[in-house]
Amino acid sequence: MITHNKVVLKNMLDYTLYDELNIEDRLFVSWDTFDKAVNELHDKLLQIHGKKGLFFDGIYAIPRGGLCLGVKLSYMMKLPLVIDGKISENTLIVDDCTKSGKTLSEFKDNFTLAMFHNPKACFKPNLFFQETTKQINFCWESKEERN
Repeated sequence: MITHNKVVLKNMLDYTLYDELNIEDRLFVSWDTFDKAVNELHDKLLQIHGKKGLFFDGIYAIPRGGLCLGVKLSYMMKLPLVIDGKISENTLIVDDCTKSGKTLSEFKDNFTLAMFHNPKACFKPNLFFQETTKQINFCWESKEERN
């Protein structure tokens, strides 16, 4: 497998050209993987929602990265998406990943969820789909954002 110099990866809908890229250090998340992650996280949330006094009154999605996940979960759980910044102690906080953990650590008093968790991050969310130390490229990112 060629991993450097003008690597062409076949994505779900297109071909993307990457220069000087080591694909072994990356995790490419397709829409199918996104759906699998959301469904798994949703099932786990349903198992704990209402147990141990844990009730969610809304979902706050960290802007940009967490929005796709937050919108999908808000529909599935029939919970409002918090967009005005009025977060209560019962608001579920979601993000796409914990690259460093700093963003979600600001919400340590809330229940937090991420699709992907970096075990080296300074904060571990209450719930996550998968652990990885790889650079993640999400299906909703434009080619320019796939650094």
